[in-house]
Amino acid sequence: MTQVTNKHTEGKVRDFELTEEDAELLAECFNSFDDSDSWPGGFTHGVAYTAERVLKDKKKSKDVRTIVAHKDGKIVGNCNITGGELDEEAVYVGLLGVNPSYQGEGFGKALLIEAAETAARLGKRRIDLHTWGGNLKAVPLYKRTGYNWVPGTRVLMESHIPGILGCNLFQDFFERHNWYDSYQRTIRQEVDDVKEEGFGVFLYRFEEDGDRLDVTVDREAKGISGFSLTLDGRTLSVDIRPEEHVGYINLGDTAYRIIIRNQWGSLIDLSLEHTDYGGLHTHLDSHTPDAIDDKSEIQLEGVYSVTGDANHMDRDVIPDEKVKTQVRWHLDIGDKDIDLFNGLVPQEAISFTPSPRYPFLAPNESRQIGLGLQNNTRRKLTGHFSIGHEIAEGDSHDFALETGAAMEHITTVGPIDSEQLITLPVRIYLNDDGEEFLLYRKNLNIPVIGIGGSFAYKRHDDLYVLENRQLRFALSSRPPMGGVALTNKHLSTEIGMWGALLPDVGYPFSAGGSEWDRKRFDVSLVNNKNKAEIILQADSEERPGLHLKTIYRLRADCEYIELLTELTNTGTSPYENLGIMVRGWAELDCNDMFVPVRDGIYRLASPEWNGIKQLPRKPGEYHESWFALKRADGHGLLGLIWDADAIAELQPRRTWGLTRFEYDFPNLSTGQSHRCSLLRLVFSEGSWKSVRDLWARQAGNTIAREKPIKLRSDLEVAIVPPESDIISSGSPVFLDRSRSNEMSLRVRVIHEEPIDVDISLRAPKGIFINERDHLVVADKRVSIDRPLKVPLTMSVSGSSWLFEGGTIELRFPNRVARFPL
Repeated sequence: MTQVTNKHTEGKVRDFELTEEDAELLAECFNSFDDSDSWPGGFTHGVAYTAERVLKDKKKSKDVRTIVAHKDGKIVGNCNITGGELDEEAVYVGLLGVNPSYQGEGFGKALLIEAAETAARLGKRRIDLHTWGGNLKAVPLYKRTGYNWVPGTRVLMESHIPGILGCNLFQDFFERHNWYDSYQRTIRQEVDDVKEEGFGVFLYRFEEDGDRLDVTVDREAKGISGFSLTLDGRTLSVDIRPEEHVGYINLGDTAYRIIIRNQWGSLIDLSLEHTDYGGLHTHLDSHTPDAIDDKSEIQLEGVYSVTGDANHMDRDVIPDEKVKTQVRWHLDIGDKDIDLFNGLVPQEAISFTPSPRYPFLAPNESRQIGLGLQNNTRRKLTGHFSIGHEIAEGDSHDFALETGAAMEHITTVGPIDSEQLITLPVRIYLNDDGEEFLLYRKNLNIPVIGIGGSFAYKRHDDLYVLENRQLRFALSSRPPMGGVALTNKHLSTEIGMWGALLPDVGYPFSAGGSEWDRKRFDVSLVNNKNKAEIILQADSEERPGLHLKTIYRLRADCEYIELLTELTNTGTSPYENLGIMVRGWAELDCNDMFVPVRDGIYRLASPEWNGIKQLPRKPGEYHESWFALKRADGHGLLGLIWDADAIAELQPRRTWGLTRFEYDFPNLSTGQSHRCSLLRLVFSEGSWKSVRDLWARQAGNTIAREKPIKLRSDLEVAIVPPESDIISSGSPVFLDRSRSNEMSLRVRVIHEEPIDVDISLRAPKGIFINERDHLVVADKRVSIDRPLKVPLTMSVSGSSWLFEGGTIELRFPNRVARFPL
């Protein structure tokens, strides 16, 4: 896709070519970003990009398109477009940046314009990107190119320019007028929270030479809901909108209206039909005429209702997703057509919440459980609820809840004398105009867990759960269907997650918007005597015939989750170059990381160095296939153990986000399959040694315990004799006062990529280094493969046998470290 049509992009942008030359030019461009205030903390973090690194990253990831800005043979800007997160009708701007020496010359604008037009040519409704509110340079540019700051988000920005440009009905307008030049907007550095009569919208206006196009976007459906088009003094407008953006599941209707106005100068034929999605049901009360006269208006009315097929959505928790409960209106008007959209946020009229959030019992135990109800509507609700199980006290209970009011009913469950999964059906009945109806029925599953017990079950809120006495792991039932929480019950500590441990299939892997993130998997729950499993299965759309099976397993009395994946070729052609990648987001607030790299076990404790771009990606650099993370609050240790035979690459980290693991899979002929045990995720109250012990047991290795292990640091500094290879940070330096001493400054780091460092040595009073009391060693580079050796000559002045108070200071681009001398 190389078409460049806009006058603002001509001669400024082109496609990135996967060549050594372009990779070198793009690496230079990336390295220039460090000089820009657009990247807080810097872009490279002291690790310069190389052509080799750029090529490797590009070959392993799959973009929709990578556009670069160019001038005088140089690449001066980058914009890669990936698939939309959880939405096939969108694309996403991943990495966008311009060399600061070329900012202000229109390159950023050109990249964004070409990105929008790329999305339009692909038939997408919108294009998204993320930034931050204080990005004073970029936010106005984004808004000038059609982006809106989505309310409730940490600066997610959406542009609906692609859907507008791709609309057949607006073709004549944009053939006359350049969309960027005609786009009219007041730029404000604030959230675009525009509402018209309670209807959340984004508004677009294009105007030039007396022609005008106004477009209204339904913020929840993320699609066009109305327009007014004026060409040569003739005007045609259509508006479809609900009276509010909320629909209550299985309760009531939401009215909508359709207004069509014709001032086009002639009678216009029209037809209107709709398609419902995601549990939204549309009823049109009015008859749609076959045509509309000039200088006339048609008003149609109807109602939307949300069925029990919809899932409750809390906009405070999920502010950015497109609602699935929406309708697509297809309007043929004259010889043109347009798709218009409305969406409702599906909400439960009465929400049901147990207390504790995840109730469980031990054998022969009774426990009081709270059953909480809350009225989420704008009117008083009355009715009753029943708990339909013989082991719970009582049966039916009345309620009357004002708007926003809540109540809690306490029931006693148990005792149960054996391990089992008990189910309490909870039914909510409402009174409506004197008639009673069932609003919903939910099952409250409560595991009875003793020694040797483990269960897989589905919660009342549709989360899938693995649970034993020690751990609880919850998976989402809505895309992305990865992990959402990992809890150590003994520690009462939960790690929040998003899309965690959900595999992606490569090679290459999606740079964003993976089909597996969007997939609704078939789910099966397996409960055996000593283990429980949640099994996800689905077929690939991008690789027809390739079937993915993922198993999450929790054994009884274990403090780890096992992750296994199986690929099967059910198609008619072989598949080659296959791989699995696992990652996800997690609230990893961890101070310490323990890693077995090369010849030792290292402790990473620096706040600045968190493993990203620091630890080696090659599995062979790790002499044992595990690492451990100690939480900052001291509550718990997270460990990861991987399959050493299949692993191809890993990117360890101890901050937000789980380590990325890549595994090579063999080629699969028709009918062949391959299974791999990918990971064990440990969450315990032990130390890093417990993770290592588990790795040893699983791998069949014997750990020598006769000698204590001395943990090493990711940064080791010492002044030693030239022939010595022993580095011990903070160790005293021994000098002969009778002569000059030839010494060596040694610096070792655990840092995969070479990183810049400036070193300042301040000698204690009476000590001289190279005949000075202060020596600066500047512009050095150091890495795991390139330790630093700096020859020094040291001498002593004075009679004291102990000199103190000196320092060795190392300044890296993102870290400052000081050691006593």
